[in-house]
Amino acid sequence: MSGSLLLGGCGGGGGTTGTNYSDPPPMAEILATPEATPSPSPSPSPSPTPSPSSSPTQALTMVDPASGLPADVTAFKQKRDACEHWMGEEGTDAARQQEIADGISENCTGTDAKLAALKEKYAGNDTVQRALADYDSDLE
Repeated sequence: MSGSLLLGGCGGGGGTTGTNYSDPPPMAEILATPEATPSPSPSPSPSPTPSPSSSPTQALTMVDPASGLPADVTAFKQKRDACEHWMGEEGTDAARQQEIADGISENCTGTDAKLAALKEKYAGNDTVQRALADYDSDLE
């Protein structure tokens, strides 16, 4: 035995390793599931609570894993935060003033109505209500 090391069960010689790599990760199944189809297995992230007025096709809401908030609430927060950023900018010349006006137009238009709609949609969800509580309902 000159410098040889035999390893048994490593799976390098054409056998199987004992791991089934064809199974998709559980998160991929959850994210790929259409809203109308219930999840095939419990999700590790908090399950959203549908509002009493939601229809069966709206029962499952996509949740942003980082924040635990529904995706539409996360998208609103990002847009509204960008809106408030642009509203706080100072125009030092005509080009900058135009850039600010464009940023406000792109990010602020419709956010008051969207805020009201989200508060109504998630009326029974305390987490969402807390996430939206600091936004002014009359910004536009």
